[in-house]
Amino acid sequence: MREFSVDSSRIHNLSQSGKDFLALQADDIQPVEFTDRFQGLGSQERSQLDERTQQVKDDLIALSHDLYHHPELGFEEHRSVEAVATLLRKYGYQPTVGIHGLDTALRCESSSGPQADTTTADTSPDVSENTGGSASSENNNSPGPTIAIMAEYDALPDIGHACGHNVICSSGLGAFLIAAPIVQRLGARLVLLGTPAEENGTGKEIMISHGALEGIDAAMMVHPYSGVSRTHTTDYLGLRELYVTFRGHTAHASATPYMGVNALDAAVMTYNGLSVLRQQLLFTDRIHAIITEGGKAPNVIPEISKMHLYVRSATTTGLKELSDRLEAVIVAAAQATGCAADLRWDDTPPCLPLRSNEVMAERFALHFNATGQKMIGPQTLVSGAGSTDMGNVSVRVPSIHPMVAIAPAGVSLHTAHFADFAAEPLADDVLIASARSLAGTAADLCADAELMDAVVKEFDEAGGIPHDELDALL
Repeated sequence: MREFSVDSSRIHNLSQSGKDFLALQADDIQPVEFTDRFQGLGSQERSQLDERTQQVKDDLIALSHDLYHHPELGFEEHRSVEAVATLLRKYGYQPTVGIHGLDTALRCESSSGPQADTTTADTSPDVSENTGGSASSENNNSPGPTIAIMAEYDALPDIGHACGHNVICSSGLGAFLIAAPIVQRLGARLVLLGTPAEENGTGKEIMISHGALEGIDAAMMVHPYSGVSRTHTTDYLGLRELYVTFRGHTAHASATPYMGVNALDAAVMTYNGLSVLRQQLLFTDRIHAIITEGGKAPNVIPEISKMHLYVRSATTTGLKELSDRLEAVIVAAAQATGCAADLRWDDTPPCLPLRSNEVMAERFALHFNATGQKMIGPQTLVSGAGSTDMGNVSVRVPSIHPMVAIAPAGVSLHTAHFADFAAEPLADDVLIASARSLAGTAADLCADAELMDAVVKEFDEAGGIPHDELDALL
């Protein structure tokens, strides 16, 4: 038997140009002057938010650490959602677990709390076949706006909370506990939505289809990041998922290869076709593909091959166009090899591109900076990014998704290295600052009609809800 190995210097010395570009992104700190253009809450109410923050802070950090040490995958977050519900009950609120089409989803409204007149609560939030809320709610019994705060708590396989969802969840829950009494007194409504399966299932879109955004006027959450906190990134992309099975005909690879139809050839031609297609893609578009099955033995012509593919784009139009181009490559590969092909799109709904509301984002930044943290505007280097189902919310109602730095620059999300920082003192401090800032932003929207009008105006001018594009994808 002869054995040998081939080493590669590139494995041990990754792209220097790539490192240089990451450094440019980390140094892309453009000074932004955030202007306090709206009245918002009065000083007395702001002080009450500060006091409430101190009251709940220890419980929020404890929850974050508990989630961190007990990570659960999407759709399986039973312990996590119960931990959230337990803390809400401790403060006198009555959450509902198992709602909006998902067993591990949660909903809690400010009207369910100890200070509330529960006779005014909306008792039918779960409206099936609803595709979203609107900026002027018809189903809200409160005279003021209804603001939703999103809390994610699912983790990643093997590397746990390597996207910092423990921080997302605890800051969202904290914002609800901090702001709910004031929002209720303002005659408005605050809704906490526990949203499962962001990583593996587009949980928010499932919840939307079961009425989660009915009557919601605006929505918000934060997301952990590395380096410097930003109001948003410029390029959270839409995402679709495709499974392909090629079917050929088996034969002996040596004795009768001419009797076979090679399904692996079709998969390889698809993979190579995508590599060629990438030359003509927009710089924000992405295609990822793996061959998950390609035969059982080298001396047997494979009759089955399987692929799993992602497509990403910065717009809903681009996502649809890229999907069509991907299908064309697959059809060509099937025809060229004589194989049949079965295509299955979107076992879970697509993630849609994120649309950040600048008026709301600026308001959040003012609060965040007031806590002693530092937030700047979006990066100017557009480079492509990941995807989030918060995008599905953001095209239905005005939304924000600020990126809050809990790790040093250059530490990548979705790595074990990033997970190392998700329950450290910096993450705890950013969690509390984020909770206070979300609470302040939500309360400002409820207290200041001029601010809310500006948020709605920006959303409408950006195109509102793109019904035709949504219908084509969903």
